[in-house]
Amino acid sequence: KINDVQEQIAKAVADDIARLLNAAKAGKARIGQRVLESRDIAVLVRENKQGDWIKQALLERGIASVQKSRDSIFHTREATELRAILRAIAEPGNEYALKQALVTELFGYNARQLYELEAQPELLEAELEAFHAWHQVWQNQGFMPMFRQWMLQRKRHAHLLALADGERRLTNLLHLAELIHTESSLKAHGMHTVIRWLQHKAETDNDDEAHQLRLESDENLVQIVTIHKSKGLEYGIVYCPYL
Repeated sequence: KINDVQEQIAKAVADDIARLLNAAKAGKARIGQRVLESRDIAVLVRENKQGDWIKQALLERGIASVQKSRDSIFHTREATELRAILRAIAEPGNEYALKQALVTELFGYNARQLYELEAQPELLEAELEAFHAWHQVWQNQGFMPMFRQWMLQRKRHAHLLALADGERRLTNLLHLAELIHTESSLKAHGMHTVIRWLQHKAETDNDDEAHQLRLESDENLVQIVTIHKSKGLEYGIVYCPYL
């Protein structure tokens, strides 16, 4: 299948980028007089799907990258996972919603922790109580105090920054929180209305500049760029795997 071939190409490109960056760490890969850096490398693709394959292959090798796009923040994985978490907070007695929230990468439960939750009722009860407490804060004080409490109590900053693309994940999450806070403050939205608003935004194309991904902090990462967007740009090393 053509998709299988293209995924294999992505893995080969990622392997070569990993080889170069490892050589750079040893001082053996240079551009002029300086050591090669991630930001010197660009991968040109024809379409976003190819960029997704490259990004995933790099992530599997512990290499962070940025995919240059005008995509909406509401179309990201963080938006999908945050909706699941907010749904569980809005319905703190719903065990199914709770477990869906816990297994998101934003929350970070693994299979072993989920098994322990099933095997030890006191652990499940503790999580239900935590979600109920966040529910109360959201209801009585608003979205942002609840969000900050969740981030602080569960050490989400450290959790996300430990991931290969953690800075991007955290940037997306904080951006979403700002947008939700603004929307719920201006229109006095309740919990379920906020969740429906997020769902609606995910299902529609959005050209609002405030809703586009924030990329300014990603300039030091490997760049994944569509050929159309690469016009006029220059990089030290360029891969063109899908010509």
